[in-house]
Amino acid sequence: MAKLLLQTFPHITRSRRVTPKTWLRLILRRPVSTAQKLAEPCDLFEYTSGRWIYNDNLRHRERRRVFNIHELKRLAALAVQQKEFDVTRFEKLAEGGFNRSFLITMRDGYQFVARIPYPATEPKSLVVASEVATLDFLRTYGIPVPKVFGYSAVADNCAGTEYIFIEYVQGKSLGDVCHSRVSVPLPGLTQRFCIGPDTSLKLSYGKRLNLSVKRGPYRDPLAVLTTGAVKEIAYLKKFGQLLQLFQRLRRENYGDEVSESLQIPALPTDFDELEEIEQFQQAELLRRRQLHYFYVKLTAETNIEHYEALTHYFSTLRRRLFDHARDPWEGDNVTSKADLITLSRKWKDITCDSRVSCPITFSDDELTECLRLEKTQSEADEQLQACQEVIGVGPEGWVPLADYDEAKRREKNLKRDALDAAETPEEKTRIQDNWIFDDFSEEDYT
Repeated sequence: MAKLLLQTFPHITRSRRVTPKTWLRLILRRPVSTAQKLAEPCDLFEYTSGRWIYNDNLRHRERRRVFNIHELKRLAALAVQQKEFDVTRFEKLAEGGFNRSFLITMRDGYQFVARIPYPATEPKSLVVASEVATLDFLRTYGIPVPKVFGYSAVADNCAGTEYIFIEYVQGKSLGDVCHSRVSVPLPGLTQRFCIGPDTSLKLSYGKRLNLSVKRGPYRDPLAVLTTGAVKEIAYLKKFGQLLQLFQRLRRENYGDEVSESLQIPALPTDFDELEEIEQFQQAELLRRRQLHYFYVKLTAETNIEHYEALTHYFSTLRRRLFDHARDPWEGDNVTSKADLITLSRKWKDITCDSRVSCPITFSDDELTECLRLEKTQSEADEQLQACQEVIGVGPEGWVPLADYDEAKRREKNLKRDALDAAETPEEKTRIQDNWIFDDFSEEDYT
């Protein structure tokens, strides 16, 4: 299983610190840290909801946030017009992909939440300010979002961290009801609100954070489409180098026949006979397909113009090209090149104008070789995903704390099987030296 991966791409495939949205939703749907009285202050600074089977120390360093507990409690009390001695409990509530949340309980029983970003969350000041502005914007349209009692978009304060103090609302997670229909007018730019600066990770990952490139506010669609590509060109001019492949699994719903055909999603007929982890995976796949199905179906019924844009000829290819252009460079040019080849071959169908020639061309040999590599790479992706499923981890190797030892045991068994299957001493050495679940340096990829 791992053999094809290692023969094709020695370091395939590595996922960056922030997981793809699909896996992040899986993580956040699991129970994380339940609120409990914590005796050791260090637990408030550390990530305690899970571990990673490779680069575990790095992932924990990215999430270790030291702050002044006494001062944060004092600021929290002031935010709700009370005194510091009125704070009776300060406990970890949850840990997500970008923030750590704490539940604060006052003497009168009132509870609210303090949330601070991880050191790896960038751009911190914009992320915090953007969240506060977004909540304010939604509130102006009558959406019942939590109240913000206070915030700091910079760490230059007595607590030593950025923070948001926010209302504690019990109920369903927004991620669990995102399919619900909400009608909200969304002006692109008003005197009070604007779209941007863009706080997406792809624009600020690693050394990109300090590049002098525009990130909004955006005043027209063209700026939205080109900003990511302009950013990555600037990065490559300054830091670009040849890299071993550090490819993320492509987990978008591209190529999902059920989603693309708009079949009514359903669980497999043998669902009851599947192992528990397989049932979990199938249930999550069904949820994604249902979300796609009902979104497109309701869009067709209520917003025909948007539906036509979604289903327009080659719309999926266009979206992929946009994603490739703004993705951080990780040593993979096969994926984007294969889509550019498809674009060049279908150019007349896309433009519907034979007078406009395609600005890019490929020789027959170049075309054949790229498509061969793309097919091999896709097979390797499937092999890697199968390895992750055998071990029971996500794209970054994350597992719940209670499952870590078992996941490491499975990983060691998988490595042993791969070494046993090696046909030559050289192949065994390559597997040993480049095992896909070993720790490795990520410095060149930031």
